[in-house]
Amino acid sequence: MLESEFIGSTQLTRLSYGIIKFISNEDYHIKLPRKTNLLNAKKALSCLVEPVIDDEVLVYEDSNQSYILFVLARSTTNKSTLNIANLICIENEEVRVNAKSIHLSAVDAIELQTDKQSVSCNVGQFRINQGQFSGYEMQFNYESIKFLCRIVRTACETIHTKAVQTYLRIAELEHQVIGCLRSIIKRSYRIDCQQIDIYSKNDAKIVAKQIHLG
Repeated sequence: MLESEFIGSTQLTRLSYGIIKFISNEDYHIKLPRKTNLLNAKKALSCLVEPVIDDEVLVYEDSNQSYILFVLARSTTNKSTLNIANLICIENEEVRVNAKSIHLSAVDAIELQTDKQSVSCNVGQFRINQGQFSGYEMQFNYESIKFLCRIVRTACETIHTKAVQTYLRIAELEHQVIGCLRSIIKRSYRIDCQQIDIYSKNDAKIVAKQIHLG
């Protein structure tokens, strides 16, 4: 059956066009040509562009329920909103996705480029086999951090550490190669060990008010 035959086949079911006059909740009231009464219709699931007042729309008329199928024309003053079952909405160059779960899968790569990016969640997990982070500045604010790894390699120009208390426990060996070491301790310095060896190629100086040996 041709579309023209379908439109003219019955007065109870047909396709027509009209202008939206006003909107009440999810009901659209449409002025049809050569009709005085307004037609009450709902937006069809296939109508992705959100209808607004003064839009010219294609309507499926039915004696039980009429539906807006498409937005045919719109005034230039109104911006378009693309809405897919209230899950994906594109409005004024802004994209909103509302879903229970979102899965992104790409064979090659997924790239995100923006001036500002924000991620907020209660529980987060990242699994990256080989990762690289580069930038100018990074800041972490956490109540507690647990860091587990087999090997850590750090190369930097300057390290500043400020803490109220620091605890370091090494099971076997700590080996340091330092060009110059200086420690400024305000109150006390104590070493408890089974054996201590101090080797100096040049002079060894100890300056104190009292020295106790034995």
